[in-house]
This record gives sequence, structure tokens and C-alpha cells, in this order.
Amino acid sequence: MDSLIAANSKFSFDLFQEISKNDGAKNIFFCPLSLSAALGMVRLGARNDSAQQIDRVLHFDELSQEKTKALDPCLKYKEQKVLADSPLEGQKGVTKPSTPQVESSKDENELLSCYFGQLLSKLDRIKSDYTLSIANRLYGEQEFPICQNEKKTVRMMNQKGTFKMGFIEEVNAQILEMPYTKGKLSMFVLLPSCSEDNLKGLQELERNITYEKIVAWTSSENMSEKRVAVSFPQFTLEDSYELNSILQDMGITDVFDEKKADLTGISLHPSLYLSKVVHKTFVEVDENGTQAVGASGAVGSVMSAPSWETFNADHPFLFFIRHNKNQTIFFYGRFCSP
Repeated sequence: MDSLIAANSKFSFDLFQEISKNDGAKNIFFCPLSLSAALGMVRLGARNDSAQQIDRVLHFDELSQEKTKALDPCLKYKEQKVLADSPLEGQKGVTKPSTPQVESSKDENELLSCYFGQLLSKLDRIKSDYTLSIANRLYGEQEFPICQNEKKTVRMMNQKGTFKMGFIEEVNAQILEMPYTKGKLSMFVLLPSCSEDNLKGLQELERNITYEKIVAWTSSENMSEKRVAVSFPQFTLEDSYELNSILQDMGITDVFDEKKADLTGISLHPSLYLSKVVHKTFVEVDENGTQAVGASGAVGSVMSAPSWETFNADHPFLFFIRHNKNQTIFFYGRFCSP
């Protein structure tokens, strides 16, 4: 299942690059897990080139290459009866487990289906009582510099407490983890250092981000608990994407073509094809319903005490919401403009 989580994360960053390539200053918010699951269902019915294109774009072609010391229930282990020669001669047989094997395209489909079944069964449904431990008071308004000579006013929320935070030297950015109250989900915020043109720092971060780097940046080696004075904007993001052209640019083309699509695993009708992929998302971050769970220290307005490190998200940043136990990325986004 780890390889499916990695595949979902890699697809997240690939899709983000494709969505943002024509506009580096717009807000972006999407749910890679729901897209992977939806396209995964299409993949189970796809055959030949149609299937291979989905595998490449969603990194499903990497699933069967997973190497793990633990027994993976999704891989088929077979027992072989081996008639021994000399020392065990005369015995009826000895069973010996073989190495894991995926035998055919049918087995690959079963493997993919099993991985998704395992993953989705372990993820809690997101309920309305999941609240983010960002702030419990609103302190007013603050300028939000987007790029040189462009600023907007945004309401900022402030919190002092103990948070996991780190610094990423290669991209000159802070990273902060803000847990949800139940502790099963966290929002991670990647904040480039403030500059005259904040979009340049953000673009540098976006160019360098990969699945492997996210694993390293969010590890305990890079992030540790610190006393942090956090200032975070109140915002709402709602978006709708028609992904046909984006997915085609990424390499999934045949399933959208009536003459080339091969979805015979779904229906024997030769003209079945995918007509439209639409994705809608919504996130709201404000002071209502948020709780300061797990935060130590009293809330105050003084943000410059030397014993507190600061995390002031008053300029563009990236963020993602992740399941803490298995590190699946639920949502991924960019906040540039209030």
C-alpha cells in the first residue's frame, strides 16, 4: 500500500505543475486522492494503451515494483510442494512459500483494487467536527504582499503554542505542521522567506518540490517541536476544474477519444469513452470552530518575544492536508491572493 500512497503524492505534484503552468499567481486547491480513486476505477476497466497511459500518469506502473519486508496481503503468495531428495527422502512433501508474483493484467487490476480498498478502509471520513488548531482569536487586519507593488488586506489569526516546525535551506522556506483537533490529520504549510517579489520564492519552491523531498522535509530529522508564534490568514478557497485538457497534456489521451478508447473491461461496446472529468473542491479556514488543542502557553498579542520563533504567513505559500498515520495527501493547494 505504501507504493499507492507514493503514487498518489507524485500525481499530486505533477497535477499541480500542470494546473499552475499558465498562471503562477492564482489560488489552487484540489483533492488528489479523490482524483486517483476516480481515475483508478476507470483504469480497472481500461485495456491496452488506454490502461498504460493511466498507469504512467498516476504512477500506477510503480505499484508492482514495491519492495517490502512485511507480508503484503495484496500480493499473492503461492505454496509449492517440493519433493526433497536425500535428507527428507521418503516424506510426502514439504511446502515452501514462493516469492510474491503478479501473474497477468487481471492480477494487476486486482492488485490496484486491493491497494485502494486497503487505503480507503483505513482513512476516516472527513467530518464537520474536524477542526484545525490554528487560532482561537482574531486580531484584525494585515497587509498581504503578493508581489512587488501589489498588496491586499487580509484578516490574520494569531496563536502562540507548541508546533512542529522546520527550515528547508535548499528552498529558503519554513515548514509548519498544524494538527487537526482529533490528531489524525494535519495541515502542513510551506512558507518561502519574505522578499520584494514573493512570487519568485514561491515559484522556486514549486520547481523543487517532489514526493521524496516532502518525505524528507516533513521527517523528524527536519521538523521538531518548538514554541512558535503563528500568524495565519483567514481564507476560503472554492474551485472547479474541468480536467480533460490537463489530463491529456499529462499523457492520458486515448480514453477521451471515441476511436481510440479501450474500456472493454467496463463494456464490450467499442465506442465507450470518457467524455468529461470534473473536480470541485472547497476549504474554509477562519476563527469559527477552530480550537487551540495541544497548544501550550497563553494567547497574547506580543509576537516578538525572543523565546518564541515566528511563523508569519502574510505572503503566498503552499499547503497540504495529510493523514498522519499513513501520510496520504488528502488536499493540496496554493494560497496567493486573498
